[in-house]
Amino acid sequence: MKTKFVQGSMSMIAVLTLSLLIAVSVSAYTAEEPQGSAFVGFTVLDYRGGDDWNERVPLALVEIDVYVNGVFAETVTTCRRGQAGFTTRFTVGDEPVIEFRISQSEGFLFDDELVRAELRVEGVKGGTAAVYLADVYTWMLHPVNPDIPLGTTGIQWIDGLIYVYDATGTGPHPAHTGPHPTHNAIIGAEINIYVDGTLHRSVLISNAGDAHVEMPFPIGDEPNIELRLVQANGFQFDSVRVPVVLAPPIRVVENVLEFRHRWGLYPIESNISDLNLATASTWAREGISEAVALGIVPESLQNHYTSNITRAEFTAIAVLLYETITGNEIQGRITFNDTNDINVQKAAYIGIITGTGNNNFSPNMQFSREQAAVIITRLAEAIGQPLPIFTATFADNADISSWARAQTGQVQSAGIMEGVSGNRFNPQGTFTREQSIITMLRLFDYLR
Repeated sequence: MKTKFVQGSMSMIAVLTLSLLIAVSVSAYTAEEPQGSAFVGFTVLDYRGGDDWNERVPLALVEIDVYVNGVFAETVTTCRRGQAGFTTRFTVGDEPVIEFRISQSEGFLFDDELVRAELRVEGVKGGTAAVYLADVYTWMLHPVNPDIPLGTTGIQWIDGLIYVYDATGTGPHPAHTGPHPTHNAIIGAEINIYVDGTLHRSVLISNAGDAHVEMPFPIGDEPNIELRLVQANGFQFDSVRVPVVLAPPIRVVENVLEFRHRWGLYPIESNISDLNLATASTWAREGISEAVALGIVPESLQNHYTSNITRAEFTAIAVLLYETITGNEIQGRITFNDTNDINVQKAAYIGIITGTGNNNFSPNMQFSREQAAVIITRLAEAIGQPLPIFTATFADNADISSWARAQTGQVQSAGIMEGVSGNRFNPQGTFTREQSIITMLRLFDYLR
């Protein structure tokens, strides 16, 4: 039983000249209905990157045409790491012949003396009926013009991960590790990716529970990215419970524009009234659904989401998050004269809240944004994961009370609390239930 990987012929635009046939015996793998998969990985490097093979600079946007049994299958393009890959399925005993040709390499030529190829049997995947074979090719390219700048230039990259999962945590789909262990991936959910209003490509949620998106664009011409759910195998994403269209926030990480987005969906037969989401702002509904599914929203607060939150209500969310993350109920109690609320007593015991004077707590007093920053910072410390020290950069820093200034910088640096319009923090402004829930969800994500 043989598996063949063959490279094709070359022209002056860097099509491969080397004809290479490598085979490996996999007769040790037998099964009643043997199925196999073959993966071929490519790495393309700029030969001038240095004497050390591992230090040479990757070449992005190199196009590689893949043929299976003489028929064109796909063109793969190297990413910013100079890598690309191709996977195909086959029946053991009827292994395909796979051929690769570099079809375009932006001013670089192929040198067949520098090709390195390794064929290896990776072993059994998914039971004895699956054989997994892999080839890894590393190609070194020379520039046509030696004055071409080192590596790929003038290109910026977007790197995105999209998760789609059963927000109830009880669906029939295989469990996975992200975005949270309590959720199940909705395998095969389809997402359309639009770039500047034009459909770029469609992606499917894989067995790993996510879809990876990587795309180049010219530096200084950053695109607008929009994600649209297309179908999700029996789950709903109506505009009331979950937004169908979303422009994910993009952050810069090591000169790469990165986004991470999670969609928590519900079975079609589920009832929207369960979470009273009609009382929430549209922007907050998905986050509220996720927070409820995680068990960090008290049942008493699963309604009237746009109402201002009180000191006691915010404390209840904080205590529930602490006990959820640590897995331990708070045993100690510190009492106040004006409330018998057990969550207030627990929170005082672990040091995340204090009274308002004369051993009173003022449980029904409305809660300000700077007070939220202080409690969130104390909560992270109590859990054993203090937020990084940072000086706030809001336009109204001078309005932040001295006792909350350092903590405001900490929640800003961790991405847990953001400013309002005009880069203001509005420290004495009130906090709503939905704002509190979303903020605690961000803290949960940060601490996990």
